[in-house]
Amino acid sequence: MSRDEVLEVLFRVFRDRGFEGATISEIAKACGLGKASLYHHFPAGKDAMLDALVSTVLRRLDEDAFAPLRGIDAPKIRIRAVIEGFGRYLDGGERNCLIGVLSLGTARTRIGVQVNSYLTRWLAGLSELYEAAGLSHKRAVRAAREMIVRLQGAVVVSRMLDNIDTFEQTSKRLIRELEKI
Repeated sequence: MSRDEVLEVLFRVFRDRGFEGATISEIAKACGLGKASLYHHFPAGKDAMLDALVSTVLRRLDEDAFAPLRGIDAPKIRIRAVIEGFGRYLDGGERNCLIGVLSLGTARTRIGVQVNSYLTRWLAGLSELYEAAGLSHKRAVRAAREMIVRLQGAVVVSRMLDNIDTFEQTSKRLIRELEKI
């Protein structure tokens, strides 16, 4: 199994179990590898797995959800693309946001600075788009933050109810509100 394939399994295990809940034995079993083979890919163990996984996931989130921030389309089209891209990253709200899961546990101390840096850039990009779409600077900053909060909250509630309706409705509502700007 390649390192990239192991990372895909880690993504699923950590997303479902969190950093604390994912044991080396469970990870090795999910990968179909022995512990020694797992340590071959990640000699420093779970901490190295976490570091590699977070870098990969932040890059994937950036590509899937936040790449439109750097696009050339009209601001509203780009904001809508961010909302839709975030939904794709979460399999339509059926999956937890790995960064959200990890940020709630003890892994936050290891990933906090890196995640904060990405989130700060994403919020700044969203704020710029909302402002370009016609909101005042203050309202644009608030709209960007509320968008992230509402999407993340909708993921949590959808997962708690085991029903993606909350995420879908929140995404659609954000898009309708965007069209009114």
